[in-house]
Amino acid sequence: MHVTPKLDTVVINGNNLEPLISFWKALLGVDELYRSDKFVWLKPQDPKGVKLAFQKVSEKKGTEWNRVHIDLGVKDLAKAEARVLELGGSLLEKHELEGFQWTVFADPGGNEFCLVVE
Repeated sequence: MHVTPKLDTVVINGNNLEPLISFWKALLGVDELYRSDKFVWLKPQDPKGVKLAFQKVSEKKGTEWNRVHIDLGVKDLAKAEARVLELGGSLLEKHELEGFQWTVFADPGGNEFCLVVE
């Protein structure tokens, strides 16, 4: 059985998150869902919709990180990771922060994306 991830979150990286967060909250008409030292998630406009999140990075734009990347929500991280590798993706990093788990991959073109546990 193949695992089909669901588009969960689009993540915008930045050095100074507060102006980005204020802009997107006002533009989309949504509030914050969750905040930590390095991440802020906004509530989706629709309860089943895609979320917008922000990740604080110290590097300057375009030197060490992608400006935007996609998070794909999965129920079974191990099965989804295996599927990405089977399809030609490359494992870059695994993370856990305050109980939130995610794995960073690159697609065959080098574009980074994350699998996150729903």
